[in-house]
Amino acid sequence: MHVTGNDLILIDGINEELPEDLGEFAKKACDRHTGIGSGGLVVIKKSEKADILVESYKPDASEPKISANSVICASRYVLDKGIVKKSRIKAETKARELEVTIEDDGITVDIGEPELETKKIPAIINKEKMINEQITLKDRIIRATCISLGNPHCVVFVDKINTYPVEEEGPIIENHEEFPRKTNVEFVQVINEKEINMRPWKRGTGESLGAGTGACSALVASVLNEKTGRKVTIHLKGGDVEAEWKDNNHLILKANPKYIFEGELKDG
Repeated sequence: MHVTGNDLILIDGINEELPEDLGEFAKKACDRHTGIGSGGLVVIKKSEKADILVESYKPDASEPKISANSVICASRYVLDKGIVKKSRIKAETKARELEVTIEDDGITVDIGEPELETKKIPAIINKEKMINEQITLKDRIIRATCISLGNPHCVVFVDKINTYPVEEEGPIIENHEEFPRKTNVEFVQVINEKEINMRPWKRGTGESLGAGTGACSALVASVLNEKTGRKVTIHLKGGDVEAEWKDNNHLILKANPKYIFEGELKDG
């Protein structure tokens, strides 16, 4: 399946036997030359406290605590397959439980509250929050705003997103010494108070056509820097998503997942 081009392999761990080492399986399955090829692996399991448990793995075998696009795809799948029979469900992730509403025109997820305290992102900087702060790269200085939504995000505002050197700066910022657990990076161009363009660089993956929690982080950074209102449409290379930062401090994301194909992977 995919959400705005962020393509993900889904495994139905409720009805199918799972590989012993899901991280290693993710590395093999996500390889675009010798595997199925994708931006990540999503595993759906039974949950003792929610309707489903959603685990996510990056192509490098790392396991993020939360992936909004993984939850969006998994929610669409379990309703369509009759695993759940209601349009409002709770999805358990390693970060928190998410409330999901499944509709024909898209899926809405309550991502929860953003974390801005630098120690909890984590980011190594001698300030309580990192809003429009300087980061020194190899040959230049940029300004960034950092947020955690269960995973670290670093948002950088740019003037011309289509020609910006995302492939060059993305890995430098991802692996910067200020981020002890690395970071996702969102390069954002503001169009107006209701629209932004974004190119995400995902930790452990690289540039992606789409990013759910990245889109929410871009909204938070845009509001904190007084560049947009609290509800925006985010234009990505793979399509559009909608995000809103509610007055109760919760972030709401709406996107429309699509099936690509279904199949069976055999050894050898």
